[in-house]
Amino acid sequence: MRENDGRKLDHKTLEQVRIRVVRQVERGARPEYLAVSWGLPVQLVFGWMADTGGCLDVLKARTYLHDFYRRDLPEPSDRGTSVCR
Repeated sequence: MRENDGRKLDHKTLEQVRIRVVRQVERGARPEYLAVSWGLPVQLVFGWMADTGGCLDVLKARTYLHDFYRRDLPEPSDRGTSVCR
């Protein structure tokens, strides 16, 4: 097993990795090469590309259920709104 896998990274960092990889593919980079260079499975990169459909908001980190019960966060209806339709 790798010593530097994604489980040690926080959610915001993983979000930035997903967005950066998808943007590089959109600019013409080969998904296979990006997967190798980032240490990701090729199927994962293709899955991200299929999920986006032109909207990078779907790659953002999601809020977990325990966060809904914290008082310092906005109401659930205010969070998770996407500009992509």
